[in-house]
Order: sequence, then C-alpha cells, then structure tokens
Amino acid sequence: MEAILLNSGGKDALLSAILHRKQQTVLHSLFIDLGQPNVDRARKAAEKIASEHCADHFEMTIPGDWFVDSPKAPSGKSIPYQAITLAIMASLYARKINVDYIIIGLRGGFKDAFAHFSEALKCLPIPPKVPLYLLTIEGMSDDEVYTDLKDHFLLPELVSCNFKEPCGKCLKCVDRKKHGLPPN
Repeated sequence: MEAILLNSGGKDALLSAILHRKQQTVLHSLFIDLGQPNVDRARKAAEKIASEHCADHFEMTIPGDWFVDSPKAPSGKSIPYQAITLAIMASLYARKINVDYIIIGLRGGFKDAFAHFSEALKCLPIPPKVPLYLLTIEGMSDDEVYTDLKDHFLLPELVSCNFKEPCGKCLKCVDRKKHGLPPN
C-alpha cells in the first residue's frame, strides 16, 4: 500500500509513520505550511520524520489571504475549518501522485469531519476520486502516544508548541515536561 503522511513534524505524525511502516506502507510525506509561528521548527522536524520513514517529502504553502483574525491562534491568525483545509490540500496531492490513502495523525473527534468531507465530494456532479483517510491514532491519549514513542531518537526534536520559540508554559510544553522532554 502507498499513502500520503500528512506530516506536521509532531509526535502524532511520527507515531502514525512508525505504525504504517511496520505494515510495509510506502509513505509519501506532505508538509503544509500553515503560516504558523513555529513553521521553521515544524518544517525541520517534518523533514527528519520524512527522511527516517518516507520515500519522499513534499511541501505546500497555504496562501496568506486564506487566514482570518483569531484571538486563539498564537499568531493572531488562523484558517477557518483548518482540518478540512488540510484534507483538501492532501486530497489534491494524493490525486497528483495517484495515491489512494492519506494518513493523518489527528486525534480527538476529527474522524467525523473527514467522513463528512469525503461524502460531500461524492455528491459533486463529477465526483473526484476520493482518498481514504486513515486516522491511525484516533482515540489515543497524549500519554499513550508519548509511551509508544518514549525511546525514539526523534522525540526530543519534534515540535509541540505553536509559538515561534517554545514558551514552556502552554499545555503542550507542560505535557512534554511531564514526559521528561524539553519544550519544543
């Protein structure tokens, strides 16, 4: 099987890659620059995951005018329906390289969003070939992910904090500290 790994440079992407490589899946890494403050750190981490687990690595950039003001985002800007935007971009790339599966390391209720997106595409007058979204670690807790990755050499280099420099205070930084890792 061949699949696109939607690669954020984070622990969920790494664990998804590891689990699928154990199943002999050929992975094609896709990093999408969302304009987040930590994009340089995330890009480097995604490249390291790709070099370790993927056949190749491709990067896309979301146009800046897709962003809207969002007080919850570290940069003050966000993309509406970000998960669906990622799904659309990954679907376009899947079509380009003729791959039927997209692996997404998202957890926490995204399964329904991707199912609705796939069904909506099938309703188009000329439905496109809709990839199958594999949410391999859906339902896993942060503790479970950290436990599965505890001895992986890339774990300390992966990106969690969304700020330009790790803040050491957000929930993701606190969680890394709990697992004996420095903020990143």
